[in-house]
Amino acid sequence: LSVQPGTQYSYRVVAYKTGEGRSAASNTATVRVPTLLAPTHDAYVRGGVNANTNYGTYNTSGQPELLKIKESATADSDRYSLLTFDLTGLQNLADAKLRLFGGVDASDAVTISAFEAGNTTWTEGTVTWNNAPNAVGSALASVTVSPAASAWYEWNLTSFLQGKLAAGATVVSIVLKANPAINTVSVANFNGGEAATDVPELSVSVASA
Repeated sequence: LSVQPGTQYSYRVVAYKTGEGRSAASNTATVRVPTLLAPTHDAYVRGGVNANTNYGTYNTSGQPELLKIKESATADSDRYSLLTFDLTGLQNLADAKLRLFGGVDASDAVTISAFEAGNTTWTEGTVTWNNAPNAVGSALASVTVSPAASAWYEWNLTSFLQGKLAAGATVVSIVLKANPAINTVSVANFNGGEAATDVPELSVSVASA
């Protein structure tokens, strides 16, 4: 069965048991396949002696940059990540989740919060700690990333994006930062937009018009 993003499907279930035949059909269930939006820009920035370095696309070894997040008492080790999404044409938003694939590189968990970024004009090829927008307002959603195998993590941004769309926004930027009250050994690492698989996505579903 092949399904298309953004499309609504209805189905009923019929059970079959050898010797007893088919059951009556279930009630009709309706599902809508989410649309997956890729970021137009994504990067991480790092403080201290790294504050003028860009970590937006590929590293010095030619490998895709990860999205890194860490809260540290040492400025050189502080990192946070940013993503921008184009919302042009999106209407009747019912559900929206930022989804990233990754994990932490040491033994302690990291709680990561999503915030609105101070502007949407930064670009992944030029952003650094010194020119990056910072987080504004309170956290939109928080997720704890545990020291386990890499997995998908989700931040629910539905209410935030519904408000932005109602205000006429067509572009949004998100900042991801670790809990500022807890300095961790672990760095949270997520695939960036240049990765071969499991890239960042904004999963959106819309209500029927």
